[in-house]
Amino acid sequence: MTQLKLTFNNPFEAEGTWLKGVLHVHTTESDGELTPEQVVHVYYKRGYQFVAITDHWKLVNPSDFSITDDFLVIPGEEITAGKGLVGTPYHIVALNIKEELERGMFLKESPEDARAAIKTILNLGGLAVIAHPSWSDLCFADLLCLEGYLGIEVFNMTCHVTVDKGWSWSQWIGLLSSGKQVFGLAVDDAHWHTSTYNRLDAFGGWVLVKAKSLRVEDVLESIKKGLFYSSTGPLIHNVEVSNNTIHVKTSPVISISFLAYESRGRRYEATHSKYLTEVSYTIKGNEKFIVIKCEDGKGGVAWTNPIIVKDS
Repeated sequence: MTQLKLTFNNPFEAEGTWLKGVLHVHTTESDGELTPEQVVHVYYKRGYQFVAITDHWKLVNPSDFSITDDFLVIPGEEITAGKGLVGTPYHIVALNIKEELERGMFLKESPEDARAAIKTILNLGGLAVIAHPSWSDLCFADLLCLEGYLGIEVFNMTCHVTVDKGWSWSQWIGLLSSGKQVFGLAVDDAHWHTSTYNRLDAFGGWVLVKAKSLRVEDVLESIKKGLFYSSTGPLIHNVEVSNNTIHVKTSPVISISFLAYESRGRRYEATHSKYLTEVSYTIKGNEKFIVIKCEDGKGGVAWTNPIIVKDS
């Protein structure tokens, strides 16, 4: 078989340490119920290494409160800008911007506004992520017309537990099928709300980043390069890509899928045993992209960023 041309920054082969973090959280600085200090404390106690505080139209300065040396706070902000096809606004998470974005900056109420917002975020040295597309009723066409953003939230915990619109697989797969090479992230978007019929909207979606150190520059550089995977439960222990074959090792799961363009790819299920912990997939060359997705049978899912496939 002809050797295929594959594009994939494999975090499992990169130098560095695995760091667990959450990239979308709110505090009392906007509509959350915990202070920034409390947010840092609860994530630290849960074994996370970093958190991005992303209050609505408010940039919280990490130097304003005490942080332990082995925990990182990434400054951020969530804004709304422009509207999609059905008239609902884009929500955009700005990570590591150097100055606060203010209400009223983006008033055109069209995708043009969202494009301008992303450009502004990039000019401020930040990264832009499209928040909760399903909650916002954004289809993949709404996202296809934007440029410069890092990726979209494929899973959003608070949207999941409050209105059951936390998953945005169709938007992400649609973008990848259209040739848009963006990442898919799992986040909390925690506001720290609970009710009789809703569990806490935190500790449900995270990223595991391979970074050289626990510094903002190194963590953000790894995220920018796609050196991470996302999860709501399972662990991916290794991904090896060699000789047109992908070999995956995971924590015990009931299925491992290789999502690709149209009907291509394959799903492996634990039909002859209780769990799967590793499988191999032979790349055919017509997949366009491959996303490795693992399900644990308890509602937990983990997935990689896309492997881009091109015939050489």
